[in-house]
Amino acid sequence: MVSMPLIEFAFIAQMCAFNVDTFRALVFVESSNCRLMTNSKSTARGCGQILKATAKEYSLDYGKLLGKGYSLWATAKVLCDLKRRFPKSYLCAYHLGPKGHKTGDCSEYLMKITKALTRKNNYEIVLKEAK
Repeated sequence: MVSMPLIEFAFIAQMCAFNVDTFRALVFVESSNCRLMTNSKSTARGCGQILKATAKEYSLDYGKLLGKGYSLWATAKVLCDLKRRFPKSYLCAYHLGPKGHKTGDCSEYLMKITKALTRKNNYEIVLKEAK
């Protein structure tokens, strides 16, 4: 069952022209490479820490976000939509939400992503980990 979401993830990543390293860095920052699948302070779940309201908005199965394969696919789906809607600020939109990214400050979040990108050895290849 995990292989299907990974195939779909690869298709979405290619369709959205993701930088795979940026995606991996986002997963590292959000969940320490899918090690922290839940957040006790919010309804965030999965590798991309998707909120329950976001899961509903994108017709995602909130319960399945605890599975790595589905979670990575769901994260890519949300990120792809945000990249289409906000090409220059999609990472901020992911972090603060589509409405909040216009007025909120995401500089600290972007610094975390940048730091993760410059320390590639700090995270494993997420797709291999999900198999």
